[in-house]
Amino acid sequence: MRFILFFFILFQGIAFSQEDTLVYENPSPEPEFPGGFDSLMVWIQQDLILDEERYANMGEYCFTHVFLDFVVEKDGSITNVKAHNKCSTDLSYYIELFERSPKWTPGKYRGNVVRCRYRLPLTIENQ
Repeated sequence: MRFILFFFILFQGIAFSQEDTLVYENPSPEPEFPGGFDSLMVWIQQDLILDEERYANMGEYCFTHVFLDFVVEKDGSITNVKAHNKCSTDLSYYIELFERSPKWTPGKYRGNVVRCRYRLPLTIENQ
């Protein structure tokens, strides 16, 4: 009997820990930046304007295509930020930017707040 009880307690601990680390791909509703997508674009643009030196040195190309992948946690914080593109440009700016993002409205699955992956394609014009 003790073995069964121990096994049950151990199994519950494993189930809860897996639930906390599970990352959903297509929650409904999806995570949202405070104020929506338009506010996200304004936030990025304002940061680029404030960091004029970095903006001026973003590369030789007129457009910088960046793909951001990150996890929106249950509390709305952003973790595991990864940036990539087809060029070999330095993308650390985008990683740093999203690591200091304000908290988002987290995504939900079946009415429960969950951790979820968010993919964001960006095109930045260097004018």
